[in-house]
Amino acid sequence: MNEFRIPLIAAFLAVVAVVALLFGNPFPSTPAPEQAGPERHGGAASEGSEPPIAEMEPPAESVSEQEVASAEEGEVAAAVPLEERAVEEIMPEPVIVEEAVEMPAPFEENETHRDVPIFFATNRGLNPEPDLDDPSSNFTDDYDVLRYGTGIVSIPRVHEMGQLESQGWFASLMFEPNEEKHVVLQDLTAWTEEEVMQMVAGDLAESENAILMYVHGFNTSLDKAARRAGQLTYDLAWDGPSFLFSWPSRGRAINYLSDSTMAQRSVPDLKEVLRDLAAQDPDRIIIIAHSMGTRIISEAMAELVAENDPAVEEITTIVLAAPDIDEVVFRTRLFPRFQEATTTHFTLYASAEDSALKASKEANGFRRIGDTTDGVPRLPGIDVIDATGVVSDFFGHTYFGDNTSILSDIYEMVHNQRSVDQRAMLAPVPPEPPTPEAITHWRINLPN
Repeated sequence: MNEFRIPLIAAFLAVVAVVALLFGNPFPSTPAPEQAGPERHGGAASEGSEPPIAEMEPPAESVSEQEVASAEEGEVAAAVPLEERAVEEIMPEPVIVEEAVEMPAPFEENETHRDVPIFFATNRGLNPEPDLDDPSSNFTDDYDVLRYGTGIVSIPRVHEMGQLESQGWFASLMFEPNEEKHVVLQDLTAWTEEEVMQMVAGDLAESENAILMYVHGFNTSLDKAARRAGQLTYDLAWDGPSFLFSWPSRGRAINYLSDSTMAQRSVPDLKEVLRDLAAQDPDRIIIIAHSMGTRIISEAMAELVAENDPAVEEITTIVLAAPDIDEVVFRTRLFPRFQEATTTHFTLYASAEDSALKASKEANGFRRIGDTTDGVPRLPGIDVIDATGVVSDFFGHTYFGDNTSILSDIYEMVHNQRSVDQRAMLAPVPPEPPTPEAITHWRINLPN
């Protein structure tokens, strides 16, 4: 692989230059014409030029985590203050994260890392010549038949909640990841569907009788998807089967349109996986979907509901994090089906500071349901949570897994099964003007 590294670096730098030339400032200050969609209230936007690409890490090793964190804090400070967007008197006192969640068991004295097992299903193609040092290279980014398997993700002793500890881009070209410092994908092994379902059933019998599933978004490699699944499993202290559905995202920032096509192709495959998991008779199936992945689960769920599929009864919780879904499509086609799924609880996290969704609006021509720049959507029966202001990744898009307040809120939802009005991390935002038919949304209770 060494002989390809220099050409790869040159190719990457060329792509970065082209993207910069093409996109420049993709968010002009003149707002696009409003499109028909669900009612919205509240909300505010931070102005300025943001990068147009989602989920892409800064391409230079010289950018340290501390520098990125400082930049994120600067972005939050420059945002419109929360008290100007909502009613300050209803804001409760900030809650310390450690008091809101039960952290994973402490490391033993001789433990440098901890292995977290996951299951996976993927419709990525098989690679006939994988890199033996890279488990994710067993699969390609081509669309293929559905396959199942198991994986192991190691979490370092130095791990901090909400961090996906990784090598910098440049260092990864020269060095293997260090399991004592980084979240590392250690293994991916393909099994038959029957073998995996037997293992899932065995885990359900020996632990909490519930399944946690993660569906990743755009520009996400299999390696990153698996590591994120392991990090979420660990940070949520999940005691039960943890399942990754990885669709064939190309894992490159320039492939938004092809990723969109791959996501649409993957809907039937996710439906099959959900039916297989529901057949194991868990008490609960909890799904956390991110970005473009929310399209796949939303379409799959809408079809299952329309077909009166019994699997719907087992799917108790769906979290739509930063959903990259056209607002009108969500309102007119998906949302009505969700309302029919009376045994499923839906939560939608959105933000006015999500650069990726702003870029998606520019690319698609219409705003996304996860972007609260023009206000927070009113969706009866769905808990809509405004995450504007939380510290997240470079593009403000992966807050569902990066931010301790969001993770703490998800923890209370999936572990303690607390309703939105009982969760410590949230504050209600009544509509203005208040009317009997108006709907309250919620916001993350930011620390001072």
